[in-house]
Amino acid sequence: MPDALKKILVDARELHFRRAGIGRYIYNLSHDLIKLDPPLKFAAAIKAGEKAALPALLQQQTLEIPPLIFHKFAKPLWDNYYIPQYFRLHKFDLFYAAGHFAPVLRKNIPIIATIHDLSPILFPKAFPLPVRSYLKFNLKQIAAQATIIAVPSENTKKDLIKVLHTDERKIRVIYPSLVPTEFKSDPSINPLKIEKYVLCVGTNEPRKNLRGLIRAFAQVDPELRREYPLVITGRAGWMAANLDAFIAELGIAGEVIFTGFIEEPMLPHLFGHADVFCYPSFYEGFGFPPLEAMYYGAPVLTSNVASLPEVVGDAAILVDPYSTADIAQGLIRLLSSESLRWELRDEGRVRAQKFLKNDFAQKMLDIFLSA
Repeated sequence: MPDALKKILVDARELHFRRAGIGRYIYNLSHDLIKLDPPLKFAAAIKAGEKAALPALLQQQTLEIPPLIFHKFAKPLWDNYYIPQYFRLHKFDLFYAAGHFAPVLRKNIPIIATIHDLSPILFPKAFPLPVRSYLKFNLKQIAAQATIIAVPSENTKKDLIKVLHTDERKIRVIYPSLVPTEFKSDPSINPLKIEKYVLCVGTNEPRKNLRGLIRAFAQVDPELRREYPLVITGRAGWMAANLDAFIAELGIAGEVIFTGFIEEPMLPHLFGHADVFCYPSFYEGFGFPPLEAMYYGAPVLTSNVASLPEVVGDAAILVDPYSTADIAQGLIRLLSSESLRWELRDEGRVRAQKFLKNDFAQKMLDIFLSA
């Protein structure tokens, strides 16, 4: 009689925000893992009502969490009481903490984890106090209790060792894969109906440095600003800023466009039409947006800190996110040189290919099988 398959309960709640970094990571892993036909049985803890949107790998069995449980005061109870009950009732072998949460108060539950970054610890002011406190507590406990920790960059590994004093022997640097949105290339499809623009895609939260980008854009020559307006798209996140008054003070109200959320099928066209893609984030554990921008053919300007140089390599303009002048000079350099933009388009596409068929799923599978 063959051995029973190992059963793994996956915290897939962040799939609710599929376009955000952790949601994208979980989706891409599930997408790639199923191709390997893994000898494992997966179940997913998800937000109620979202089973139909799950990747096929995670649809076998689900624990659906009521919306009320996503409240900051109910979450600890769910993480450390209901999930452990479900874990024992269904006789799981392993809990995979794919986001920032795990049943850390129950020491008898085997945990492996992906720790994406330490932003709640390194950038605490970017989070509301109750959320920050719970995230910091969980990160510290997961880092201590997990038998194996996957991280998406060397930078996150460095942070874990330096900040949380995590045992280096249990950390595995595994770069995530890029799973592009399927689309048919058609130059006539332009979601914005604007011929030229500078694009920034990302969640509106302090860590993304939208104020710094807008302030730098205001220093670009007015003629260039009028020719290439700044387009900012994405949902509101933690402590999202209302930037309208800030933009008005800078005198560029007609040159900055907020689109709000753009549906995923339109994103390839949004990236593909962009003359420059800007992502001057203060801190990332990986950084999917610049990678996606390169894949779809946008020249990229991004930060020279944290994991972002690992992601883009030599295929982007790197700037100091803390220097308005440096961001502005990078923008001016790109907007003033069509040849440089074409050069970066070509180099970016080559760079993105490295993440299309990497060993992300196989290395994660090896962890699941060995834990």
